[in-house]
Amino acid sequence: MRATPILFLIASQIIKPYSMKKTKLVTQKTILNVVLKMTGCTVFYRFLLSFLFVLPFIGNGQNDSLITNNFNPESVEDYLFLSKSYINRSGEKTLLFSNKALAMAKENPVDSLLAKAYKSVGIATYYSGDYEMAILYFDSALVYFKQTENYQEIANIYNNFGICYSELSDYLKAVEFYRAALDMNTELNNLSSIGHLNNNLGSLYYELMAYNQAMDYFQKAHKWASLEQDKPFMLTTLNNIGLIQQSLFDYEKALNTFSQCIQLANELNDDLGLANCQLNKGNIYIEKKLPDSAFANFLPALKTYEDADVSTALAWLGIGRTHQLNENHRQALTAFERALQDIEIFTNPALKIDILKELYYTWEKLGNISNAYQVLKEYHIVFDTVKSLFDSEAVANLQAKFDVDNKLKEISILKEEKDAQEKLIVEQQIKNSVSRVMLLITLGVVILLFTGILIYYRASMRYKKISAELSLQNRLHEEAREALANSNQALAAQEELLRTLINATPDIISFKDDKGRWLESNDANLELFGLNDVDYKLKTNIELAALNPKQEKSLLDCVITDEICWQKNMISIGDEEIVNMEGEVKVFDVIKVPLYYEDGSRKGLIVLGRDLTMRKNAENKLNAALHKAEESERFKAAFLSNMSHEIRTPLNAVVGFSDLLDDDALSLETRRNYIKYIHESGDALLSLIGDIIDLSLIEAGELALYPEPVQLNDLFQSLYDQFLNLANLKDKSKLHIFCAMPTDSEIYLVDKQRIKQIMINLFDNALKYTDKGSIEIGFSVMKYEDKTPEIRLFVKDSGIGIPEEKQHLLFNRFTKLHDNKKKLYAGTGLGLSIVKQLVVLMGGNIEVLSIENSGTAVTITLPAHAAILPKKHEEKRLERYTFTGKKFLVVEDVDSNYDLLRVILESSGAYVLRACNGIEAVEMSRDNPDFDLILMDIQLPEMNGYIATAEIKKFRPEVPIIAQTAFAMANEKEACIEAGCDGYIAKPIKAHLLLPVLFEMLRKPEDSINT
Repeated sequence: MRATPILFLIASQIIKPYSMKKTKLVTQKTILNVVLKMTGCTVFYRFLLSFLFVLPFIGNGQNDSLITNNFNPESVEDYLFLSKSYINRSGEKTLLFSNKALAMAKENPVDSLLAKAYKSVGIATYYSGDYEMAILYFDSALVYFKQTENYQEIANIYNNFGICYSELSDYLKAVEFYRAALDMNTELNNLSSIGHLNNNLGSLYYELMAYNQAMDYFQKAHKWASLEQDKPFMLTTLNNIGLIQQSLFDYEKALNTFSQCIQLANELNDDLGLANCQLNKGNIYIEKKLPDSAFANFLPALKTYEDADVSTALAWLGIGRTHQLNENHRQALTAFERALQDIEIFTNPALKIDILKELYYTWEKLGNISNAYQVLKEYHIVFDTVKSLFDSEAVANLQAKFDVDNKLKEISILKEEKDAQEKLIVEQQIKNSVSRVMLLITLGVVILLFTGILIYYRASMRYKKISAELSLQNRLHEEAREALANSNQALAAQEELLRTLINATPDIISFKDDKGRWLESNDANLELFGLNDVDYKLKTNIELAALNPKQEKSLLDCVITDEICWQKNMISIGDEEIVNMEGEVKVFDVIKVPLYYEDGSRKGLIVLGRDLTMRKNAENKLNAALHKAEESERFKAAFLSNMSHEIRTPLNAVVGFSDLLDDDALSLETRRNYIKYIHESGDALLSLIGDIIDLSLIEAGELALYPEPVQLNDLFQSLYDQFLNLANLKDKSKLHIFCAMPTDSEIYLVDKQRIKQIMINLFDNALKYTDKGSIEIGFSVMKYEDKTPEIRLFVKDSGIGIPEEKQHLLFNRFTKLHDNKKKLYAGTGLGLSIVKQLVVLMGGNIEVLSIENSGTAVTITLPAHAAILPKKHEEKRLERYTFTGKKFLVVEDVDSNYDLLRVILESSGAYVLRACNGIEAVEMSRDNPDFDLILMDIQLPEMNGYIATAEIKKFRPEVPIIAQTAFAMANEKEACIEAGCDGYIAKPIKAHLLLPVLFEMLRKPEDSINT
């Protein structure tokens, strides 16, 4: 269905001092089109709303009271001025002042004043709707203008005749007078009037649906307007050209033309002109099935009409049809009802028919048959009224045509009678001239007959031409409808694709109007705010917060950031925290783009947002890592210095005492002491390396726990004995060392080695800083009814304590809290940091209570999981292992390491062979099937120990293979077992640790233990 266009008709210019302005709502052709459309005919349906502007005279801005109170008319010119002042505000006062001017002009007759007065009364009468009476007044004005030889005013009167006859639907006379006015203005070289007259002729042909002729005249009018740089008139002619292009279905050209109109209207600050152009664009977008673009034009047009207090029916009708395109029938119903309310104020029966028809279809689609039936009844009442109006006007026009034909016949008869009478007179008076008179009569009859035939022929040809054009137009209309249907399907598919793309993006997208009401939003945004099942359109954030209280804070926060964007009057980019429906805080990179109208008022707000939560979390982790790295850097110098000392000190003992052992003069006791010092220094180096490895595992998150059933009393008794020996070794035997523990404790599932590591580090720290007094270690078990039992480990000392301001640094890596130049304390600064990490890994916590110069108490709380300790097998203590008759293969590429293993194994009676790489180990194992056991290094040249083990197990699956490696990572043992090794021992290798492992690997279940 075609939407109603807006057509401006600029009447030929009437130069000073008068103007005419008329709004013609429905012409005869409009009614014809409506009736034919309603009765099912194929004639193209349209409404034609025409505005006639002939240089509309605008008053000087004074209101009625100012004019009547401050202006006392004393002359014809004064009354004429008052008539012009009220021409746009009060038709009655305009007619009153014009009649007074005419009466005063007749009292003292002056041709020029009488001409102006008659013209003024004619204009006032025209505005009152009495067109025939207006023609009489204009005719009187024409007589006086001819007497004064005012040719410009004569041309203007001809123009006014054309306007009046156009209103009376007498188009032939209208064209005749328009052409006469055009000819006179051409002689006078009045470019502005020439342009206006061409525009009026185009408008007349537009009403007759002769679009090609109308386009020619509108283009000429636009050319003259451009030459004169008359921008208001350029706006009108461009708008009319756009309507012709729209009628010819050239929508792209029409849209381009209306866009130029909008630009001109903005330059002229012509709000109504701008609104009319926007309305025309909106109608085209409806035909193109582009609802968003239609809304973008209808809504500002509606606001302008409302502000100007003019009819808004066409705007509401367009908005309703746009809602129908979106299948929003409830919103369409509201728009059509608003249009119907407006049409009751600004009467337009034909437009009312169209609105009622849309209301009927809308109620029907909503399923309300009762309301649809009521609308249908009113529709038929209005339709019958319009049809009757058409029938009465059509009959009147036909009657007028028959009257003209009868008059012509009467004139013909009178002429024949007159000729007959003259013939009789001539026969009576001059009998000798009978033949000549007969000849003249015959000639006259022939001429009349020929004239009649010519008129009939021309009328017949014109009828055929019009019929052919109508047939062609109908065919073109059908083809256009088919093409339009195909285009609509394609557009619908593209729109669905666009909607799918928008909803597929994970970013949030929404569009709000100037009042913050939601117009459109994608699925991601609706899901974020929990609005999937909510009718969110045309609702503000505050209204949506009431519908979804869980998102109230997030929605209200967005109101604040929206207003900040409006206040800044620029694109806003920033991070916003939004809590989703699951309660998770999400960080979005939000871009808000405010849109404004030409006058600076708010239009809408585009909101785009991308979830940066993962990136922000990564940035926070990076910042934390950076902070950690910077913190490590601060302690790096001190750590390296301390580490150098801690490594060089035991190395100095190892190297120094090793050199001294070369002295053959040393006694046996002295050699044993030197060897003891070398062992102690080696153990210190191993402990240091162990701490560093543990720290690296903790940093990498790879440190694993290996819980096992442990009798804590036995563990702490062993630790107590070890600590007593340690105190003696460090010359602190005068310290009182206590061990407090329950008399009988249960068996718990804990990592025994890590518990020992924690207690050794804590005791070593206490022993280091305590020179006198006591050190107490121990544990207790706390049982609860409502939660898991807890194991509390503690170490208390009476040492120098920790200053309060440094206690927060206690567990930092590479940190030494006591930097006393008088007394140096050994240590790497890693022990307590590792203790803290181990406690956290076990799910516990650590507390420190320390008073400077009084002592320190460290308490560790760990979850206690009870376990059942398996029964112990009675084993005979092994003091010596012999492997006489056993053949071992040692795979080792380092000579010193091989020599160590060879000495240990040969001293126990074994026969030892060596392979230096993995390939050699595989080959020797294949060539010597009598190997009883293989010691496999992992880091080997050519082929590593993992691959070599796998290859050997393929053909010797029964041979025990023990991995011996310097790799000390927690997952190294699992990797070796996975590769096929049967056992694992870490370097450095000690005989008292290696031999039991070998013995267990070689012993069969029924074998007895050799001692």
